Amino acid sequence: MADSFKTCKLHIIRMVKRKIKGKVVEMAAESKPKGKVGRPKRKSRTGLPLVGVLEAIGFVKKAYQSVGRKEKPFSSMHDAMGMKPAFAKSAFGILANNYGLLELKNGAWQITSLGERVVNGDKDAVIDAMKRIPILDELYTQMKDRNADRDLIEDYINRKRAKLNAEGITTKYLEIIDYINSLTATNGKQEISSGISSRQAEMIRLMYSLFPIGKDEDVHSQLDRLIEISKENNFTELVKLLMGAKPFIKSHEDLKRISKDAVKDFESATGLVLYPKEKESQRHPKHADSAVENEEE
Repeated sequence: MADSFKTCKLHIIRMVKRKIKGKVVEMAAESKPKGKVGRPKRKSRTGLPLVGVLEAIGFVKKAYQSVGRKEKPFSSMHDAMGMKPAFAKSAFGILANNYGLLELKNGAWQITSLGERVVNGDKDAVIDAMKRIPILDELYTQMKDRNADRDLIEDYINRKRAKLNAEGITTKYLEIIDYINSLTATNGKQEISSGISSRQAEMIRLMYSLFPIGKDEDVHSQLDRLIEISKENNFTELVKLLMGAKPFIKSHEDLKRISKDAVKDFESATGLVLYPKEKESQRHPKHADSAVENEEE
Protein backbone atom coordinates (compact mmCIF):
# COMPACT_ATOMS: atom_id res chain seq x y z
CA MET A 1 0.00 0.00 0.00
CA ALA A 2 2.83 2.35 0.90
CA ASP A 3 4.63 1.53 -2.34
CA SER A 4 1.50 2.17 -4.34
CA PHE A 5 1.02 5.55 -2.62
CA LYS A 6 4.65 6.45 -3.25
CA THR A 7 4.36 5.57 -6.96
CA CYS A 8 1.21 7.64 -7.31
CA LYS A 9 2.90 10.60 -5.60
CA LEU A 10 5.88 10.42 -7.97
CA HIS A 11 3.54 10.27 -10.96
CA ILE A 12 1.70 13.41 -9.79
CA ILE A 13 5.01 15.27 -9.27
CA ARG A 14 6.19 14.40 -12.81
CA MET A 15 2.89 15.63 -14.31
CA VAL A 16 3.17 18.94 -12.43
CA LYS A 17 6.76 19.39 -13.61
CA ARG A 18 5.76 18.73 -17.22
CA LYS A 19 2.96 21.29 -17.00
CA ILE A 20 5.26 23.90 -15.45
CA LYS A 21 7.95 23.24 -18.06
CA GLY A 22 5.39 23.41 -20.88
CA LYS A 23 4.07 26.71 -19.56
CA VAL A 24 7.59 28.21 -19.40
CA VAL A 25 8.31 27.12 -22.99
CA GLU A 26 4.98 28.51 -24.11
CA MET A 27 5.63 31.86 -22.40
CA ALA A 28 9.10 32.03 -23.89
CA ALA A 29 7.72 31.39 -27.37
CA GLU A 30 5.13 34.15 -26.94
CA SER A 31 7.84 36.63 -25.88
CA LYS A 32 9.86 36.08 -29.10
CA PRO A 33 9.23 38.49 -31.97
CA LYS A 34 7.69 37.07 -35.10
CA GLY A 35 9.90 36.32 -38.07
CA LYS A 36 13.63 35.55 -38.03
CA VAL A 37 15.28 35.93 -34.66
CA GLY A 38 18.91 36.84 -33.98
CA ARG A 39 19.51 38.61 -37.31
CA PRO A 40 19.48 42.39 -37.75
CA LYS A 41 17.18 43.83 -40.34
CA ARG A 42 18.99 43.82 -43.68
CA LYS A 43 20.04 47.26 -44.85
CA SER A 44 19.82 48.50 -48.41
CA ARG A 45 22.78 47.26 -50.40
CA THR A 46 25.22 49.66 -52.01
CA GLY A 47 27.50 47.24 -53.81
CA LEU A 48 30.43 49.22 -52.39
CA PRO A 49 33.24 47.98 -50.13
CA LEU A 50 33.35 48.90 -46.45
CA VAL A 51 36.25 51.26 -47.20
CA GLY A 52 35.29 53.82 -49.85
CA VAL A 53 37.55 54.93 -52.71
CA LEU A 54 38.43 58.30 -51.16
CA GLU A 55 38.96 56.72 -47.75
CA ALA A 56 41.29 54.16 -49.31
CA ILE A 57 43.27 56.90 -51.06
CA GLY A 58 43.50 58.79 -47.76
CA PHE A 59 44.90 55.76 -45.91
CA VAL A 60 47.47 55.04 -48.62
CA LYS A 61 48.53 58.70 -48.81
CA LYS A 62 49.11 58.80 -45.09
CA ALA A 63 51.23 55.63 -45.16
CA TYR A 64 53.17 56.73 -48.24
CA GLN A 65 54.32 59.90 -46.51
CA SER A 66 56.11 57.89 -43.82
CA VAL A 67 57.05 54.54 -45.41
CA GLY A 68 56.97 55.15 -49.18
CA ARG A 69 56.94 51.83 -50.99
CA LYS A 70 58.97 49.97 -48.38
CA GLU A 71 57.79 46.51 -47.36
CA LYS A 72 56.39 46.63 -43.84
CA PRO A 73 54.96 44.11 -41.38
CA PHE A 74 51.23 44.30 -40.66
CA SER A 75 51.68 46.23 -37.39
CA SER A 76 53.94 48.89 -38.93
CA MET A 77 51.72 49.38 -41.97
CA HIS A 78 48.48 49.79 -40.03
CA ASP A 79 50.24 52.25 -37.72
CA ALA A 80 51.42 54.21 -40.76
CA MET A 81 47.83 54.34 -42.01
CA GLY A 82 46.45 55.31 -38.62
CA MET A 83 44.29 52.18 -38.39
CA LYS A 84 43.44 50.02 -35.41
CA PRO A 85 44.53 46.36 -35.81
CA ALA A 86 40.99 44.94 -35.81
CA PHE A 87 39.84 47.32 -38.55
CA ALA A 88 43.07 46.86 -40.54
CA LYS A 89 42.49 43.11 -40.85
CA SER A 90 39.51 43.69 -43.12
CA ALA A 91 40.60 47.05 -44.56
CA PHE A 92 43.91 45.71 -45.89
CA GLY A 93 42.04 43.06 -47.85
CA ILE A 94 39.85 45.76 -49.42
CA LEU A 95 42.82 48.00 -50.27
CA ALA A 96 44.55 45.02 -51.88
CA ASN A 97 41.77 42.99 -53.50
CA ASN A 98 39.23 45.68 -54.36
CA TYR A 99 41.41 48.65 -55.25
CA GLY A 100 44.88 47.24 -56.00
CA LEU A 101 46.56 49.88 -53.83
CA LEU A 102 48.24 47.47 -51.42
CA GLU A 103 49.81 44.04 -51.78
CA LEU A 104 51.12 41.28 -49.54
CA LYS A 105 54.61 40.05 -50.50
CA ASN A 106 56.50 37.41 -48.55
CA GLY A 107 54.56 38.16 -45.38
CA ALA A 108 55.01 41.95 -45.63
CA TRP A 109 52.70 44.69 -46.88
CA GLN A 110 53.69 47.18 -49.59
CA ILE A 111 51.99 50.03 -51.45
CA THR A 112 51.65 49.02 -55.11
CA SER A 113 52.88 51.02 -58.10
CA LEU A 114 49.21 51.88 -58.76
CA GLY A 115 48.95 53.07 -55.15
CA GLU A 116 51.99 55.30 -55.61
CA ARG A 117 50.49 56.82 -58.76
CA VAL A 118 47.20 57.43 -56.95
CA VAL A 119 49.05 59.13 -54.08
CA ASN A 120 50.85 61.39 -56.56
CA GLY A 121 47.59 62.60 -58.06
CA ASP A 122 47.61 60.57 -61.28
CA LYS A 123 44.09 61.00 -62.65
CA ASP A 124 44.18 57.83 -64.75
CA ALA A 125 45.37 55.80 -61.75
CA VAL A 126 42.51 57.06 -59.57
CA ILE A 127 40.02 56.16 -62.31
CA ASP A 128 41.64 52.71 -62.59
CA ALA A 129 41.26 52.09 -58.85
CA MET A 130 37.64 53.31 -58.87
CA LYS A 131 36.66 51.18 -61.89
CA ARG A 132 37.69 48.01 -60.05
CA ILE A 133 34.38 48.35 -58.21
CA PRO A 134 31.71 47.01 -60.66
CA ILE A 135 28.91 49.47 -59.87
CA LEU A 136 31.27 52.47 -60.04
CA ASP A 137 32.77 51.17 -63.27
CA GLU A 138 29.28 50.86 -64.74
CA LEU A 139 28.28 54.37 -63.67
CA TYR A 140 31.49 55.90 -64.96
CA THR A 141 31.13 54.17 -68.32
CA GLN A 142 27.51 55.29 -68.67
CA MET A 143 27.84 58.83 -67.30
CA LYS A 144 31.35 60.12 -68.10
CA ASP A 145 30.35 61.68 -71.43
CA ARG A 146 26.99 63.01 -70.24
CA ASN A 147 26.03 66.12 -68.31
CA ALA A 148 24.64 63.93 -65.54
CA ASP A 149 23.36 65.24 -62.21
CA ARG A 150 22.21 63.39 -59.10
CA ASP A 151 18.66 62.82 -60.39
CA LEU A 152 19.83 61.19 -63.60
CA ILE A 153 22.30 58.92 -61.81
CA GLU A 154 19.78 57.81 -59.20
CA ASP A 155 17.20 57.16 -61.91
CA TYR A 156 19.69 54.99 -63.80
CA ILE A 157 20.50 52.93 -60.68
CA ASN A 158 16.80 52.48 -59.82
CA ARG A 159 16.06 51.25 -63.34
CA LYS A 160 19.10 49.04 -63.85
CA ARG A 161 19.94 47.99 -60.31
CA ALA A 162 16.68 48.23 -58.38
CA LYS A 163 17.98 46.23 -55.41
CA LEU A 164 20.77 48.70 -54.69
CA ASN A 165 20.65 51.86 -52.57
CA ALA A 166 20.58 54.48 -55.33
CA GLU A 167 20.92 57.49 -53.03
CA GLY A 168 23.95 56.15 -51.15
CA ILE A 169 25.77 55.00 -54.28
CA THR A 170 25.14 58.31 -56.06
CA THR A 171 26.54 60.31 -53.16
CA LYS A 172 29.75 58.27 -53.11
CA TYR A 173 30.08 58.33 -56.90
CA LEU A 174 29.73 62.13 -57.11
CA GLU A 175 32.30 62.61 -54.35
CA ILE A 176 34.80 60.51 -56.31
CA ILE A 177 34.05 62.34 -59.57
CA ASP A 178 34.60 65.71 -57.86
CA TYR A 179 38.01 64.48 -56.70
CA ILE A 180 38.92 63.13 -60.15
CA ASN A 181 37.90 66.42 -61.76
CA SER A 182 40.31 68.24 -59.43
CA LEU A 183 43.20 66.32 -61.00
CA THR A 184 44.88 66.84 -64.36
CA ALA A 185 45.74 64.06 -66.78
CA THR A 186 49.18 65.45 -67.63
CA ASN A 187 52.11 63.46 -66.31
CA GLY A 188 50.16 62.35 -63.29
CA LYS A 189 50.57 65.73 -61.62
CA GLN A 190 47.92 67.60 -59.69
CA GLU A 191 47.11 71.12 -60.76
CA ILE A 192 48.77 73.44 -58.28
CA SER A 193 47.41 76.87 -57.44
CA SER A 194 50.29 78.51 -55.64
CA GLY A 195 48.60 81.77 -54.75
CA ILE A 196 51.81 83.71 -55.51
CA SER A 197 53.27 85.16 -58.69
CA SER A 198 56.61 84.36 -60.30
CA ARG A 199 57.83 87.81 -59.22
CA GLN A 200 57.04 86.99 -55.59
CA ALA A 201 58.68 83.57 -55.95
CA GLU A 202 61.82 85.21 -57.33
CA MET A 203 61.80 87.69 -54.43
CA ILE A 204 61.60 84.85 -51.88
CA ARG A 205 64.51 83.12 -53.60
CA LEU A 206 66.59 86.33 -53.54
CA MET A 207 65.76 87.02 -49.88
CA TYR A 208 66.93 83.58 -48.81
CA SER A 209 70.00 83.79 -51.04
CA LEU A 210 71.05 87.17 -49.63
CA PHE A 211 69.96 86.61 -46.04
CA PRO A 212 70.30 82.84 -45.34
CA ILE A 213 69.26 82.85 -41.68
CA GLY A 214 68.99 79.04 -41.64
CA LYS A 215 72.41 78.57 -43.24
CA ASP A 216 73.77 76.50 -40.36
CA GLU A 217 70.89 74.05 -40.55
CA ASP A 218 71.86 70.48 -41.41
CA VAL A 219 71.69 69.78 -45.17
CA HIS A 220 69.84 66.50 -44.71
CA SER A 221 67.23 68.11 -42.46
CA GLN A 222 66.49 70.71 -45.12
CA LEU A 223 66.44 68.04 -47.83
CA ASP A 224 64.05 65.84 -45.83
CA ARG A 225 61.75 68.80 -45.29
CA LEU A 226 61.80 69.69 -48.99
CA ILE A 227 60.95 66.08 -49.90
CA GLU A 228 58.10 66.04 -47.37
CA ILE A 229 56.56 69.25 -48.73
CA SER A 230 57.06 68.08 -52.32
CA LYS A 231 55.14 64.87 -51.55
CA GLU A 232 52.30 66.81 -49.97
CA ASN A 233 52.00 68.91 -53.13
CA ASN A 234 52.34 65.92 -55.49
CA PHE A 235 55.55 67.20 -57.14
CA THR A 236 56.28 63.71 -58.45
CA GLU A 237 59.35 64.40 -60.58
CA LEU A 238 60.98 66.57 -57.93
CA VAL A 239 60.40 63.90 -55.27
CA LYS A 240 61.99 61.23 -57.49
CA LEU A 241 65.02 63.45 -58.14
CA LEU A 242 65.55 64.36 -54.48
CA MET A 243 64.97 60.82 -53.20
CA GLY A 244 67.42 59.40 -55.72
CA ALA A 245 70.11 61.95 -54.94
CA LYS A 246 69.67 61.97 -51.16
CA PRO A 247 72.10 59.08 -50.36
CA PHE A 248 74.87 60.92 -52.21
CA ILE A 249 74.32 64.37 -50.70
CA LYS A 250 76.82 65.18 -47.96
CA SER A 251 77.20 68.95 -48.28
CA HIS A 252 75.86 72.01 -50.11
CA GLU A 253 78.53 71.43 -52.75
CA ASP A 254 76.95 68.07 -53.63
CA LEU A 255 73.63 69.82 -54.26
CA LYS A 256 75.10 71.67 -57.22
CA ARG A 257 75.00 68.46 -59.26
CA ILE A 258 71.19 68.37 -59.18
CA SER A 259 70.45 72.09 -58.80
CA LYS A 260 69.44 72.73 -62.42
CA ASP A 261 67.18 69.67 -62.59
CA ALA A 262 65.64 70.43 -59.19
CA VAL A 263 64.78 74.01 -60.15
CA LYS A 264 63.45 72.85 -63.53
CA ASP A 265 61.17 70.24 -61.89
CA PHE A 266 59.93 72.77 -59.32
CA GLU A 267 59.16 75.43 -61.93
CA SER A 268 57.46 72.83 -64.14
CA ALA A 269 55.26 71.60 -61.28
CA THR A 270 54.23 75.05 -59.97
CA GLY A 271 54.29 77.21 -63.07
CA LEU A 272 56.45 79.67 -61.10
CA VAL A 273 59.78 81.08 -62.25
CA LEU A 274 62.52 81.22 -59.63
CA TYR A 275 65.27 82.19 -62.05
CA PRO A 276 63.97 84.48 -64.82
CA LYS A 277 65.91 84.24 -68.07
CA GLU A 278 68.54 86.94 -68.30
CA LYS A 279 68.51 89.40 -71.14
CA GLU A 280 70.60 88.45 -74.11
CA SER A 281 73.06 91.31 -73.45
CA GLN A 282 73.59 90.14 -69.86
CA ARG A 283 74.13 86.51 -70.81
CA HIS A 284 76.48 87.31 -73.69
CA PRO A 285 78.23 90.65 -72.93
CA LYS A 286 80.95 90.12 -75.54
CA HIS A 287 78.43 89.68 -78.33
CA ALA A 288 76.58 92.79 -77.13
CA ASP A 289 79.76 94.89 -77.22
CA SER A 290 80.63 93.74 -80.75
CA ALA A 291 77.13 94.59 -81.88
CA VAL A 292 77.52 98.16 -80.59
CA GLU A 293 80.88 98.47 -82.32
CA ASN A 294 79.37 97.32 -85.61
CA GLU A 295 76.62 99.90 -85.31
CA GLU A 296 79.17 102.68 -84.70
CA GLU A 297 81.12 101.64 -87.79
